[in-house]
Amino acid sequence: MILGMNSYQGNVQGKANEPITVAGLLDRAWGSLGGSAPDWSLDRIYDRLEQNAPRIAVIGGSPDHPAHIMDLETVYKAALKIWREGGVPFYFSTPVLCDGTAQNNMGMSYSLQSRNAIAEMVVNQMEAHSYHGAFVIQGCDKQPLGVLSGLAHLDLIRRRRGEHPVFAMFAPAHVLKGGTIPDHVRRELEALTAEARSAGYEDIAEDIVEAVSYILQCSSNTSFQGVFQRAVACQLITEERHKWFEKELAVHTCDSKGGICAFHGTGNSSRDVTAALGFVYPELELLTEPPTQAQVDRAVESLFSIIQRPECSVGELLRANIRNAVRIHSSGGGSTNLVMHIVGAMIYAGYPFSLEDMEAILLEHPIPDLFDYSLTEGRDIYVLAQQCCSGQIRGTETLMYELVRNGVPMDLDAPTVTGQSWRSRMADTQGLAADGVKTNPIILSKPKRSFSGVDVLRGNFFEQAVVKISGMPTKQLDLFDNKIAFVVYFEHEEEANRRLLDVHLLDGLKADRVFDIEHMRRMAAHNGGIAYEDIQALDYDRLFDRMIEQEWMRLAFIISGQVTGSVRHARNDDADAAY
Repeated sequence: MILGMNSYQGNVQGKANEPITVAGLLDRAWGSLGGSAPDWSLDRIYDRLEQNAPRIAVIGGSPDHPAHIMDLETVYKAALKIWREGGVPFYFSTPVLCDGTAQNNMGMSYSLQSRNAIAEMVVNQMEAHSYHGAFVIQGCDKQPLGVLSGLAHLDLIRRRRGEHPVFAMFAPAHVLKGGTIPDHVRRELEALTAEARSAGYEDIAEDIVEAVSYILQCSSNTSFQGVFQRAVACQLITEERHKWFEKELAVHTCDSKGGICAFHGTGNSSRDVTAALGFVYPELELLTEPPTQAQVDRAVESLFSIIQRPECSVGELLRANIRNAVRIHSSGGGSTNLVMHIVGAMIYAGYPFSLEDMEAILLEHPIPDLFDYSLTEGRDIYVLAQQCCSGQIRGTETLMYELVRNGVPMDLDAPTVTGQSWRSRMADTQGLAADGVKTNPIILSKPKRSFSGVDVLRGNFFEQAVVKISGMPTKQLDLFDNKIAFVVYFEHEEEANRRLLDVHLLDGLKADRVFDIEHMRRMAAHNGGIAYEDIQALDYDRLFDRMIEQEWMRLAFIISGQVTGSVRHARNDDADAAY
């Protein structure tokens, strides 16, 4: 398969430099995996470069992120298959910042900007070495949409220059199996729970019970951390005991094979979005361990099948599938982070797109909640991957099928990286319906409720904020819908953590007379739906207590200096994130 313009044909230096990198990659792959005898040589690699054979970059991540510690195995499988398909395989990786590792320290200041940094690195490397396409080992956090944004932008630029479009296949890392609390640690936690109750700290006892109910993940360790800090402050345990608990939980959290964490955060939401955009080969979408050689082979064959089809380029897949991605993300209850990353990818691809455009897609048709995910009831993404690997369901194809069955308009004729449209892919109905899972289903055929996803909030403190409503009980949503709230503003994360972990926070707000009594009366009248005259005679303390008791009080917590991107255009220039 020979492509058009060849930047290597007149580049003697490139044809001198690059053959040894290709041979080295293939030699290491063969040495690691074995198989048929090598048929590559520097001469043959030179000839393929001269003839403009497809040059495919296998893009991995950094092995200091758990999602990428098994990358090389997949890199080698892909490289060997790319060569056998007549292409020229290369390999490079990008840094991948782990949001969990960066939590609560300066690292979080680098999280959001890493998406743009990754996009820039991808464009730089792809352009510098003139690669036609990419086989992307998709990781977690900002990496998936960072790589996608870079490839989409490069596709735009190549097309404008009249060159061959960029094509790509995404292969998500397998799902990381959640940890298990060892029996001896569980017994110690039960003893601490009893001690807390005996000492009158019922709140600490209940929080320990709740934390224990979660599948052990890095995020659940954070919940434990807050409880232990309070237990130390109350002298229920020593700091040494706290550190013992912390260590025992930490070393039993992550499976040694790594992967994308099993909670439905940014990593798995990115998987949802790239799959819904048509970039993921279906066999590679949800795995419990790294892909087999046969699975990688079929994915690479699919990638080569679309090289000569401009409608399957990165930018075209993105444009054709944007509504599918927004609706899949919404129905699956994806992370709020993905809202800005979806918008960002469209902008990188050269399409005029904004949060308002995404909101318009969400409002075109009600999107039901078809994702019954729970970290306390054995329904994490690892279990979803097990259900897919066993053939009971088919991941994104199943969710799309159920959305259609529930009347949601999906763009079924949009192309995908398989070379087929969604309609063609779903013509084979084996394992397609969500009803295929009889025990503990996560993707549903009958919605939990008629709405899901995210809402765009507006108020007088900010222009727009995105809040995830899919994980919130309907009662909780109703408590805040069309209600007035006081803003509690924190200058930085450390102060917010300290205050929000304080069980006496409300008592402190009352004692400090933080809120104006007249504003409290107006809030009580509006939120409680009662006559203003009925509360006018109450003094400050009695009014405050009644508002808490009757659930008339509403608080919106704003934390300055955060980079999660939950708020855009805050009124205060320093307030970058919200509740």
